Amino acid sequence: MKIRYVLISAVLALLLVEGLLRSAFPLFFPDNYRIYQYDPAAGYRLKSSLHSLETKDYQEEIVTNRLGTANFQPDFGGYKTLVFALGDSFPQGIGLPADASFPFQIDLLLNLRNGRYDMNYGVVNLGVAGYGPQQAITRLKEYAQKIGAPRYILFLASDNDVDDDQVFLAGKIHKKLVDGNPRYYPLLSRSWLWLKFETEIGKQLTFLIKMRRRPQIVRENNAALLEPSFRELADYCRKTGATLILGWMPIRLSMQKSPDYCWLQEFCRTQGVLFADWFPMFWTVREKMPALPFENNHSSGHYRTWVNSLIARSFAQHIP
Repeated sequence: MKIRYVLISAVLALLLVEGLLRSAFPLFFPDNYRIYQYDPAAGYRLKSSLHSLETKDYQEEIVTNRLGTANFQPDFGGYKTLVFALGDSFPQGIGLPADASFPFQIDLLLNLRNGRYDMNYGVVNLGVAGYGPQQAITRLKEYAQKIGAPRYILFLASDNDVDDDQVFLAGKIHKKLVDGNPRYYPLLSRSWLWLKFETEIGKQLTFLIKMRRRPQIVRENNAALLEPSFRELADYCRKTGATLILGWMPIRLSMQKSPDYCWLQEFCRTQGVLFADWFPMFWTVREKMPALPFENNHSSGHYRTWVNSLIARSFAQHIP
């Protein structure tokens, strides 16, 4: 009898804590495990033919076509030239409506001519949240075989790419519990993921564990550590005749160019690679409108649509 009372009390206490956290301290993850499936090469990928729309403390919208790319177009058969946009959550467009991502903005800039949309450039959004450069390169080669070789390859690298690559190369990404993973047992895995990502207690514990495991060292040479991946992309482009355009996205924007941004800019200059230099435009806008927010004011983080539009312009200006 006492054990029954203890169990009932424990359950009631958990429900009370869950209710308090949900009402007073809700936590929203800028991602959704249900939108992914297992991929033997990259570890995971976006599911195809997807339209996921949820309201958290922001609108989370993920759209994919039947090819599994983050695009509204069903395919790219009618376009004259292919443009591949590689990267992580920034090109995918986490924290924004799907049409606010910078690859979608590039699409409009390149194809809107004389008051009409012409199918000149098929901008294939291969961005997937959490991808490092090595996963992005894997995805590039896969889709070059699947839909055709790109004429332009755009890659927006960022500060966290070094850690993402290390996790991927260590084989940890392949253990991610998503649909299709050999380690995914439907009933058990779904129950575990529900506790971890759907209950407030689970989300708070997951967040605390993640923060505890995150390295506390702040590096200033992230771009330099990614040099082998940049060279691999440049070599691929030389062999295939594609044009490579690189860009850098700091996790935290400051009022001056980051050392990594400047390093990549110099790398591009010495290697004959095009560089998407969007920061001068950002600086000018901030100078004239200092009250204009540039970060999203919600739990997803990332940057506002107007910042994405500047990034899009900096890439598009290198595509005639």
